[in-house]
Amino acid sequence: KNPLATTKCGSHQEIKRDSTTMTLEYALHITATNIPYFYQCGICAGVAKDALFIPWDDKGRTTCDHCMRQVLYNSMLCCPLTGDKVNSYDLRPNKPLQKAIKQFVGGVMEKA
Repeated sequence: KNPLATTKCGSHQEIKRDSTTMTLEYALHITATNIPYFYQCGICAGVAKDALFIPWDDKGRTTCDHCMRQVLYNSMLCCPLTGDKVNSYDLRPNKPLQKAIKQFVGGVMEKA
């Protein structure tokens, strides 16, 4: 039995230590770790979950896939970061960033 079994529940990263479940938010708190700005969602300010490459944003920001698609749907395709009218079909997963975020989250959870 692995005492550090990692699970992904919905969009929240959790780690189980025996019978205790720890969220990423709690792990960040107890390790006094801040989320680097380049891993943060430009909409919810949390760790970007399923980070996107946003081709029309010349500042290189990222968002959670869910956050961006929800805002675009509710705002008639107006980007919350740039104010531009956009096409959601141009959004692409940012695989290298997703990998880096996964490593960051794993490191925080392990330190906790």
